[in-house]
Order: sequence, then C-alpha cells, then structure tokens
Amino acid sequence: MKKLLILTIFLYCTTSHAAEERYLRFSKLVLIKGEVNGIKGHFFLDSGAPGCIINSDVVTGLKGESAEANGTSGVMKVKKTILKSIKFKGRSMSNVRAIFQPMNGFTRGRKDITFLGLIGYDQLKGYVLTINYQMGTYDILKADAWKYDGKANVVPFSMRGHLPIIGVDAQGTKINMALDTGAESNMLDKTLFEKLKTKLARVRKVQIIGGNGRPVTVKAGNLASTIGSKKYKGMPTAFRDLSSLRKKIGQSVDGIIGYALFKQAGKIAISYPANKLYLWTKKTK
Repeated sequence: MKKLLILTIFLYCTTSHAAEERYLRFSKLVLIKGEVNGIKGHFFLDSGAPGCIINSDVVTGLKGESAEANGTSGVMKVKKTILKSIKFKGRSMSNVRAIFQPMNGFTRGRKDITFLGLIGYDQLKGYVLTINYQMGTYDILKADAWKYDGKANVVPFSMRGHLPIIGVDAQGTKINMALDTGAESNMLDKTLFEKLKTKLARVRKVQIIGGNGRPVTVKAGNLASTIGSKKYKGMPTAFRDLSSLRKKIGQSVDGIIGYALFKQAGKIAISYPANKLYLWTKKTK
C-alpha cells in the first residue's frame, strides 16, 4: 500500500476542530470519514504514505500526468493531479496535489465501503495524530491543543523524507524502523532474516498483500523487541525485499513497524512537531 512519491500538498486549508472521532476498523487498519471533490466516503489513515492517494475507481473523471511511485513492491505506474478539495476531521483543503490509481482491490470486495483512497504525511505533518485502538477513536490536533498525561513510553524519532524512524533493540540487534499506521504487519528487509532467525518465535511462511494488491509469500516470525523503555512481546514480522524502499529513503532504514506494535500499546500518539512517538500501556479488563 505504500506509495513513496514525494507530493506537495495544499494551497489553501481551513480547520475547525471537532472532538475525538470514532473510526471504522478494516482488518488492522484505520478508516476515517472524508470527502473528495464532493464525494463522501472513507480514507485509510496511512502515515506511511507521502500524501494523498486517490481511488480512481470511486473518484472518477480525474485527469493528470503519468508518474512513477516507489513502494515496498517496487515501481508502479500512477498519475498525478490536482484535486478541487478534500475534507476530513474538520479540515477542508483545496487545490490538493495528489496521485491517483484504481484502488478498489484494497477493500477486498467490501461493498459497504466507499473507499476514497489514503490520507498521508502531507495531511498530518505539523500535527499530533492520536489513535486509540482499544476505543476505536482517533484525533488530529495542533501541538498546542494536545494535552499529554505523562504516562506513556516516549520514543524519539528522526524524519527520513516523509517517514518517522525509530530505533529498535531486537534482543541485542539494533535496527531502524519506519512508523506506519498503514502497515498491517511489521516488515524487515529479507537480508536480515539470517541475522535474526535465532531470535524469532514461530518461524513460518506467510502471504502478505503487496503495494500492487497482489499476494506475496515470504518468511516470517514473531520478534520480541525493546522500544524506548519497554519490551514488547513477539511481534509478527515478515521478511521481504525492501530494496526499493531503502533505495528511496536510505539503506540505514531496515523496515517498517505498525499495527503489531500499536496493538500492544492500545493507544498511540505521533507528534510530528516534537518528533516523538507516545506508546501507552494497553488497559486490561
């Protein structure tokens, strides 16, 4: 699902903040209400995407220039355009630069979802994104409107392009991973499998969906790791060819981390102004 084309976002934006909103859970991903050129539906909230990516199966009649996007599955053909407007979470943006392609395959046949596309980094930068996976809610706040309760595991990150990069201690092996709310599974480059295989539990082969919507069979295992001040139990991790991603953002980035970590925390916040990830401890009944 990753499209690593660099986008410049909007020329005009208005904001009216509403309270924390519920999201629609789709598999392990977050779908939020939105609108494109007057068409209402849902966006995937995908911090791993560089900007707005539109589903041309739903938002029809778009015209634009051909372009290439680098993702975890390699280079894909897309088109770039300027949208009249997008709306989400009390925000209205006009003259939005975006890319578009057919994307109905990502919803895996669900007929009850009008899938508009992805909201990415260009829509989130400068804000604090919070997602409560236990309560099924999210928020996008200005830094001065967000109140931190002082109870989270705070992890600093550095930006590499549009991606926040955190350090991970995989049982003594130091790796760097990109935060991605659009990642259903953690992923590491396949070249790291031999180095980490003795640290993995339940080594197996799995099928994952690539950026082109097609299944790919890869090696996988559960990898326990320390992030910040806390150890997280075995997180499902797939090993695949990430050479296209690493070529784009740097060889020092080893992989992508997402839902497998966020689920254990239960609630997260990604503060782009502070360059910090906040991970709370999941509440148990």
